[in-house]
Amino acid sequence: MSEPFFFGDEARALFGMLHSRRAPRMGPSPAAGKRACLVCAPLLQDATRIQRAMWHLAEALAEAQHDVLRFDWYGSGDSGGEAGDLRLEGMAEDLESAIVELSTCVRPGHLSVLAFRSAALPVLAHAAASKSPVDLVLWDPLIDGAALVEDWQHQQVEQLTVAGRYPFGKPASGPGELMGHEVSDALLDALRSTDHSRVGLPEGSRILVAAWRESARLSAFIEWQRGQGIDVDCLWLDPDETPAFDVPRQFEAQVFPRRSVGMLVERITGLAA
Repeated sequence: MSEPFFFGDEARALFGMLHSRRAPRMGPSPAAGKRACLVCAPLLQDATRIQRAMWHLAEALAEAQHDVLRFDWYGSGDSGGEAGDLRLEGMAEDLESAIVELSTCVRPGHLSVLAFRSAALPVLAHAAASKSPVDLVLWDPLIDGAALVEDWQHQQVEQLTVAGRYPFGKPASGPGELMGHEVSDALLDALRSTDHSRVGLPEGSRILVAAWRESARLSAFIEWQRGQGIDVDCLWLDPDETPAFDVPRQFEAQVFPRRSVGMLVERITGLAA
């Protein structure tokens, strides 16, 4: 079953979806000990495109007796706030609130945090500030914020020109607009100054990296973490399923790499065994 609800402070209400095969969230207190996974949405258009895949991922994990919470950052999706309220420092607060909520309502024996693409930026920032070991699942992670902003700006130009949206002339984009999303200068500036290539994580932390292709940046990140004593496991997905994130005319197409989702679920549940 899946259960939608709001949580967190009233002034910073977050929308969540709990996927679980146990009693409803507001039902009798569950017995502690099961594994739980917190699924963090990527930023801007990726959050819309990956919805179906994330739903199936969460449901499959729930079938395997994991409790899964998906949630929207404040200022995005169905959470409170306006689009311009999305901030990198605020995402750290949201992540902590989501961890507390999941830990309270299902009392897991172990909790992991899954981040898809750009969600790795706030997740790694939060993990670096943690005083206890973290268990992360980084799916096709983007770890260089400046490169991400540059890619967004490139996509903005393509959507206004080569995507075929405006056959009779290029419209003027509004201030603070990227790919149809309102984005604050504060968020862009914070992302530009964020590079997790050599982020330090608490001793005893564990990372599962799942990706379709190995890049020089990702390889360097993996080797750095291993050099710091962090346990890093890699899952190389079928490259033929790599989503067309950079194809302008597929900007609004849903992304559902079915085999990759299945492989990721199998690896996560296998690690839990």
